[in-house]
Amino acid sequence: MKRIFIIGSILLLLSVFFLYHYYPYYQISKINKSIDVASIMLLMPLEEVTVNMGEEGEYIYGMGGFGYEYEHEKMRIFFSNDSDGLSYKKVCFIETENSKHSVLDIHPGDTLAKTFSVLEKSGFKQERQYYFKSGDIYINLTPENGKVKKIRIGFVDRSLKGRVY
Repeated sequence: MKRIFIIGSILLLLSVFFLYHYYPYYQISKINKSIDVASIMLLMPLEEVTVNMGEEGEYIYGMGGFGYEYEHEKMRIFFSNDSDGLSYKKVCFIETENSKHSVLDIHPGDTLAKTFSVLEKSGFKQERQYYFKSGDIYINLTPENGKVKKIRIGFVDRSLKGRVY
């Protein structure tokens, strides 16, 4: 009986560890299916982004990371410089103003009312004005005249929580 309890406890601890460690990958994989932004996805490696976009774009310096702006696509892609994180030299957030792009079928130019409804139905909770979160995934909206001007989608890298750059 004692042996079964020990084995069960070990299996439970291993399950919790793997769930905690791999759950961010599951969330990102799931949300990537709902991102239609020039074939760019969260956690896409820098090299693959450069190939997909056909160029590096205009460099944007940042604290803890860097980005590239693609003016012709009206978008910006940001990467982490922190080698301790999941997103080291991978896409950590995407920002778009292009009405041809979408996240969860929300396009820049859509009304805020429609956008809030879609986000709620998709399981996102509003944490601050225009900032929504579901698990480790966040969507930040920039409004203009009752419509979405800009959409930013990214994820909170738990392994970098509490870092100050």
